[in-house]
Amino acid sequence: MKRVLCLLLALSMALALAACGRQATEADGSAQSASGGTQPESSTVSPEESSNTQPENSAAQSESAAAPEESSDAAPESAAQPEESSMATEMEGVSLEDVTDDRTGEDGSTLVEFSYVVATVVGGDEAVTAAIQADLDSELDALLSEADELAELRLEDDYFDGAYALSQTITVERYGGQVLSLLALTYAYSGGAHGGSAYTPLCYDLTTGSRITLADLGDGVADACADLIVQLCDRIQADGEGVLFDDYAETVTDYVVLDGCFYLAEDGVVFLAGEYSIGPYSTGNIRFLISYNDLPELNSQYARETDAVTQAELADGSVYTLS
Repeated sequence: MKRVLCLLLALSMALALAACGRQATEADGSAQSASGGTQPESSTVSPEESSNTQPENSAAQSESAAAPEESSDAAPESAAQPEESSMATEMEGVSLEDVTDDRTGEDGSTLVEFSYVVATVVGGDEAVTAAIQADLDSELDALLSEADELAELRLEDDYFDGAYALSQTITVERYGGQVLSLLALTYAYSGGAHGGSAYTPLCYDLTTGSRITLADLGDGVADACADLIVQLCDRIQADGEGVLFDDYAETVTDYVVLDGCFYLAEDGVVFLAGEYSIGPYSTGNIRFLISYNDLPELNSQYARETDAVTQAELADGSVYTLS
């Protein structure tokens, strides 16, 4: 019954934000974790930085809201074109541009404080680059539509005094060889005690331009990862660092080990357990890192040398993070 109530709550929030259908366990998912009415700041991360950096704490810590720089004059019905970007950083293969593009009403009041990152792939094979860019543009179009729909909801909300919020940041988690991994973290607030967040992994094969799937990783890899994640969940429970649902061992394969819930990082395969997936909202989002050292079945084109600990070593904080 606890799982049904939590999942119904998560589904209700996802429908209100028009964010369903992103495969990560919602709010299927990257995308996780701030207190009501606040908005995390956009940031960029170079490909050389480690993917093990802990994300924001969705249960206990909230990023301070970045003050909106400019307001768009566009009506909430239409997706306003991005105004002046606040920062652009060109990296090897990927350009990330921070944009503030609030949704406003006809009277000029702010309906939705909205910020996001435009990711642009530069260089490389023309066909591959075009395929990846088309997918990234599709993700951005969905986010812009979500902002417009959220603005419409705010216009119909006669009980909330203030602006809703929607923000998305993107970090580069791995770039090189045959892999490009980006991780989007989306936060939305539409009144109430707190907002919701979800991770969206964007993991591409640089020889095809297609997203990498579990099947691409190799035979038996998904099952091996599921077994290791259950062991990590056992450890979370034993350490008292999070309270998971009682049936987490049976539902890891239903809510975590899925296409759209993982990416290839510098040191291993990272799986994302979103809010309400295998634990309540207070648990937040969880990132499970399965070291490449623990996956001998992994197809060689995706593996890489790493100093990350193995599952057997289970060093504190090195194989999973609560965010």
